[in-house]
Amino acid sequence: MLKLPWLINSIVLIVVLLGTTTPVQAADAPAVQQDPQSAQATFSSIALLNFYANSLDCIIQLNRTATDANLADMPFANVPQELVTVTNDFASNGMALADSLVDLFVLWTKQNTYLQQYRLNDVGTTFKQITDQLPAARQQLAQIESSVANTGTYINIGSLPSDSGLTLVYNEIAAKLQQLSGMLDTLNRSPFPDQLIASLKTTTLIMVITQQTAYVGDEIPFTGSLFSQGQPLSKREITLLLNNRNLLTVQTNAQGQFHGVFQIPYLYVNRMPVQAIYYPQGNDQSTYLGASIPVIDMTVLYYAAQLSLQLNNTAYPGKEAIITGTFDYSDSPVLTQRTAEFYLDNKIEKQIEVDPVFNQEMLLDAQITEGKHQITVSVPADGRYAPVIASFALNVTLATTNLEVYLPAFGLIPGSFLIKGKAYSSVGPLSNGDIVIKVGSASKQIATAGDGTFSTKIGIGMGFSLLGSQGMTLQVKPQEPWNAAMTITRKFFLINYFNFVLILIVFLALRFYLPRRFKNWFKDLPRKPNRLPGLVSPERTAGYTQKADIAPKIKESREKEETANSVLYWYRIALKLVQTVTKVIIKPQQTLREYCKEASPALGPLGRYFLELTYLLEKRLYSKLPPDASDVEKSRQLVMEIQKETGREP
Repeated sequence: MLKLPWLINSIVLIVVLLGTTTPVQAADAPAVQQDPQSAQATFSSIALLNFYANSLDCIIQLNRTATDANLADMPFANVPQELVTVTNDFASNGMALADSLVDLFVLWTKQNTYLQQYRLNDVGTTFKQITDQLPAARQQLAQIESSVANTGTYINIGSLPSDSGLTLVYNEIAAKLQQLSGMLDTLNRSPFPDQLIASLKTTTLIMVITQQTAYVGDEIPFTGSLFSQGQPLSKREITLLLNNRNLLTVQTNAQGQFHGVFQIPYLYVNRMPVQAIYYPQGNDQSTYLGASIPVIDMTVLYYAAQLSLQLNNTAYPGKEAIITGTFDYSDSPVLTQRTAEFYLDNKIEKQIEVDPVFNQEMLLDAQITEGKHQITVSVPADGRYAPVIASFALNVTLATTNLEVYLPAFGLIPGSFLIKGKAYSSVGPLSNGDIVIKVGSASKQIATAGDGTFSTKIGIGMGFSLLGSQGMTLQVKPQEPWNAAMTITRKFFLINYFNFVLILIVFLALRFYLPRRFKNWFKDLPRKPNRLPGLVSPERTAGYTQKADIAPKIKESREKEETANSVLYWYRIALKLVQTVTKVIIKPQQTLREYCKEASPALGPLGRYFLELTYLLEKRLYSKLPPDASDVEKSRQLVMEIQKETGREP
């Protein structure tokens, strides 16, 4: 009788373990998202317009080097596709216009020099060179104006308030374009009438500026005089050029003297050229030559500052981003407060007064996309203080959700088991978040509490399995926009106790029934020979031999069997040979063909002879026709072949 201590111990161990639980902590990352480091920053219109304005300042100053450095490599690689051609056109035409203006004003300076030297032929030649090059310069300026207009259309500048930062910068750009147009108009003015008169009198123009260094906004006095051949010229207009553009006009008095005051405009550049010119008008065109003074370079002073920006926390959708800014005025006086405009991408978020060091909160929209965005702070000019603009890339990301799940080490089916845990992120617990739990075909959705905890029971129905591993999927869907969704999979062990008990009952029943039913299996009984229908077992049959000393009894028996069924006789001989060679014994349940199939691999090429002999015997056993002499002869030949190949005798 068998004993089953291992079975009883196993059942007890399983029952004990079923009551234990094991915590499973999950800190899986959310689904694959765009890498914020590789994402492209969003376009900022205020930064682009300020870039336009600074580039035009370089062109007005006839600073070819600064213009090329500023425009050769457009810093706005992230402009929208609609503005790529526009900004490229602005850059290429800006550099071309800077080259044209530098060349034109070099010619214009030569022209004025020739005019003072009374070299009228050279004046005419130089003026023709200027007028020949002016159309190309005007075309370049027109292309720049078109680029600015298209940019304004894209950002819908007409719909913005007149006091917004974008509108003010756009108007500033328009004024600078008008200034460039005025510079071209100045170059187009003829220094003398078309018909040169040999009797034209030379004129001399003198102007004195006592202060050649000044801050923006300062008023600069000037004095001068105009005379011809030692005689003062009264009531003549003197044009004052600033930055190569007509600034103002004054008139000489009876003594040919003039004076006035001009203001340094609020253009925050380091140099402004000043020049006075006399253009003959009316009857003077047939009497006097024009005159000009050498260019006076005014050194312009202003207070400049650098603004550095940084993000003090992680930027999440629906959360406030804290931006810290610091003004660095170097040796300049510190301005206690300045107006600052905060832009997120292409949209102004707020306009406030800020201190030299400030912390400003900016609430991010809950629907903002994850990745890089552009934060721009634009500070307009304030008197002697130049405008300041600074930008940085804001990486918006989602907080990684963490999930602690406590599962039972084992579960019983059919039945239910407890699932509990806690969902949280670096921002805090996931309050009122949805958790979808799926175990096989069972599914359940629950909501987390205010502290992110949850607890529920989930049931599992009947199944055909006995025991094994079962997968569980938990999907977390946070309500907060700053937390990332996540999905995790966990496995635990299930035991089908219904099937287990059923199998145990069957096993115990067999435990008591089988030993009684098969008790005679273990007794030492004589082995019965294997027999085929109508076939005497080869083990009890004397082997065939051609020797003359065969026992008379065996020979008589063989001759009777050969007479009764010759095919069967030869098959028995072949069977004995096959069993001797292959050591494969025919089984009680096997058919003749099944045994042939089992023994053939060991026979090798001889298997075909034994197979053919098997077919002949089946024909004899199962056919109602009388035995055919050819079949008997064929059987004998097959046996002879087998005996010959094996070299054995039955």
